[in-house]
Formats: sequence, structure tokens, C-alpha cells
Amino acid sequence: MPKIRSRTLHSIPRATFSRTVRGIGDTIRSDIKWSTGALAALQDDAEQLLVERFKRAGGLLSDFKHKTVGARHFQIAARA
Repeated sequence: MPKIRSRTLHSIPRATFSRTVRGIGDTIRSDIKWSTGALAALQDDAEQLLVERFKRAGGLLSDFKHKTVGARHFQIAARA
């Protein structure tokens, strides 16, 4: 029986996320090296945080009687 590898589906393509993180890291220190595992863990956590923020921001719509999520909803969600 063949081994089945589990893969996590990401909203942000892995290469795009990696390029962005490496670019930000280079502005802080140019000698930072990133392992594949570190980038994968960072992406998993970052996307989980974004999903939670979107859920919280979307949950505020009924409280404010709005139909569209705006920057204010995300600001409030970030503080919660």
C-alpha cells in the first residue's frame, strides 16, 4: 500500500509567502537563513491567525448592522 502524505492547503502560495518572509527578513538582517520547516510553521501560524481575524471581523457585521467588512472591523477584531 503506498504512503499517503498529508498536505496542508494554504490560501497563500508557498513560494509567494516564502519570498515575502525572506524579503522582510532581509530588511532586518541580511544574513538570516530560513529552513523549509521554519517557513512552513510560520505560514501555518500566519494563515491560522488570518482566518481567526476574518472570522472575528465577519462576526462583528451583525453587531454594527453592516454588510461589508471594513478596516474598522479588523481593528476591533485584533484587539479582541
